[in-house]
Amino acid sequence: MNEKFSITEVATLRRDLVCSGLDSFQIAEAIKMFVGCHGYSISREFALDTAAWIERPDCSIERLRNELEISAWAM
Repeated sequence: MNEKFSITEVATLRRDLVCSGLDSFQIAEAIKMFVGCHGYSISREFALDTAAWIERPDCSIERLRNELEISAWAM
């Protein structure tokens, strides 16, 4: 399978968002921008779900990457 996002990129995204002080709607927009910068798109609903989940301490980087890989589609 061709990876859309590297573990390093996703780890950096999560770290930056957790430390950002943004609310969940702003985090969702940042997730959409991250995915968009890689040439993909995701639904607003998925971005909001991910924003809520990304702040949880049990959010593993690998699971986050897998969810982004599954939900991102080419623009």
